[in-house]
Amino acid sequence: MLSFLKKHREILAYLIVGGMTTVIGLGTYFLILFLARTAGVREGSAAYGAVRVVAQILQWILAVLFAYVANKKWVFCYEEDRTKKQTAVNFVSFVTSRLVSLGADSLVTFGTIWALTASGYVTREVKLLIPISLSSDFWGKLLAAIVVVILNYVLGKFIVFRKTHQKKS
Repeated sequence: MLSFLKKHREILAYLIVGGMTTVIGLGTYFLILFLARTAGVREGSAAYGAVRVVAQILQWILAVLFAYVANKKWVFCYEEDRTKKQTAVNFVSFVTSRLVSLGADSLVTFGTIWALTASGYVTREVKLLIPISLSSDFWGKLLAAIVVVILNYVLGKFIVFRKTHQKKS
């Protein structure tokens, strides 16, 4: 078991950090939608559509800030930034890669919402431990999370946190 953990440390750490990042992002997104509905913004209205966009942007900002620190420190153990300039270049590279995944996230999220809405999908309430609303937003964000986790790992490993100096053993 220990050899398995050592061999797959990076991918396991990425899945944990990715899970935490996803919880931060989805939590932010759905909290904002919940607050909007609580404030009387009707689902399906133009105002609700605007709230979705704001929620998407805020969830992205919070998730990116957390993910940068966590991926750099715990997943890829990246220590090649020796100057503030190198750190700034690395951060810009990370944010740029996350802008690419934001585009994918938005396309999948809003494409799924549009497709489900156009097909007549109606929100379903499911009671597990707590009531869960299986709305088109839920399905869009779930599908987008899967796409984004894979895309972010590839971009992080092979572009942003690519190691240029190999440690000598």
